[in-house]
Amino acid sequence: MAGYLLLTGAVAVACSVVNSLSLVLLAGLTSFQLFSNENKTTNTRRRQNAEGVETSNGAKKRKDNSKQKDKETKDDVNESEQLQALPLQKVTVVAQEFYIPFDKVCLFLCIVAANCAAHVFCVLNGWRGNSLLVSLATVSLGITGHAIMRSAYKTRTLNVMESILSVPSVTFTGLIAYYVLLCLPESWNNFRLKEAVEKASPTILDYFESRGFGDGIRVNYTTVAGALSAMAGVISGLLLIPATRTMRCYFLAVDPPAWGKELAAVRGMKRVLLHVSVLAPFYTTALLIEPLGQALGISTPEWQRTKPVLLIACAILMTLPLRQNLQSYLNSALIVWNEAKQGKKLENKLYMEMTKLKLQFKLHSLCAIGVQLLGPALIILIFGAIALVCDPSGLGQAMAALKDKPLLPVDLWHAGASFLGWWAVASWSVFCSAFTLLYMLGQAQL
Repeated sequence: MAGYLLLTGAVAVACSVVNSLSLVLLAGLTSFQLFSNENKTTNTRRRQNAEGVETSNGAKKRKDNSKQKDKETKDDVNESEQLQALPLQKVTVVAQEFYIPFDKVCLFLCIVAANCAAHVFCVLNGWRGNSLLVSLATVSLGITGHAIMRSAYKTRTLNVMESILSVPSVTFTGLIAYYVLLCLPESWNNFRLKEAVEKASPTILDYFESRGFGDGIRVNYTTVAGALSAMAGVISGLLLIPATRTMRCYFLAVDPPAWGKELAAVRGMKRVLLHVSVLAPFYTTALLIEPLGQALGISTPEWQRTKPVLLIACAILMTLPLRQNLQSYLNSALIVWNEAKQGKKLENKLYMEMTKLKLQFKLHSLCAIGVQLLGPALIILIFGAIALVCDPSGLGQAMAALKDKPLLPVDLWHAGASFLGWWAVASWSVFCSAFTLLYMLGQAQL
């Protein structure tokens, strides 16, 4: 335990003090801001003032040249507003409102990943497993969920349809999860949950009876399925908004508008990573279904041990193109600017002020978008880590410390985390597929 505590402290110091991972991800990205050309604006105002003090004898001449002067004035106004690309400085990043939540998500991602790797290394070498990982993962899950909700609702980064669907999706997906747990055959839903509940029931009842709360308490599969379904609904609600945000960034990077391909398009290995990060949850969802594993020649015990590894691998693949997705979000400022140009509203001062505010909002909400892009991967990683460390037949066999705690039965932790991890990647895949369909039909905006 002391070694894992030292590792956690070392990772925290390295990621927060020595070199912050959040600053590494954000610093150097290109932002787009609108600036005024004071020389052009001053010249325009001087000419307008000069025209205003002309005598009535010059009215005819001014009328004859009105078209030419209007054209010159519009050109001056157009040139007075210039879109400039500026690299993000660390000072600008740290000053953002949601930098601290984004930094926390980055920190806990590193802590959970490091402790998970340390657990695997120690168990493979016959040493004691990491009993600290379950507590760290649980705390990380709460912090990440809270950060995702705040980033979506407090910064107003979601559109009307997302705000309408986010709350009902919790109830709807929770009911679907309850149906999956109770009605689907075990050959398709073999997370060992019934077996885990049977083993954990006596331990949980003894715990409550020892504290005088044993009367009327029943622990059965239906009750546990209901609790897991409620958690699954909350997780789906948390993932809805990040899924649509991720797909917007993805399509803006791989399929930008024709006028912006030179600036926003992604090529080479970065493009490959974007494709892999989007496809990874789909393949993980399919591979976690046991009949497919049997068709591939994987036995049931091997399949049970493979589930946590697949979840962890999926989470890692989802985090690889994070910086490129953040740059794609900043590149969406080009769409705002192009709408102003195509709408020929550059001479409208009020419209240009609104455009400036939109561009500034893109920069102001960057850290909130970072939470939405990174948070889902951390959630999947958390469930994969819990399933890995609590697997009694695999790498979790050395977790004897957990077996001594009444409310932490290893089998139940493993079964619950495996199901919730699979549900998270399945929900993510469904949400991404729905957005892709709307995008192909022309009903989704970037």
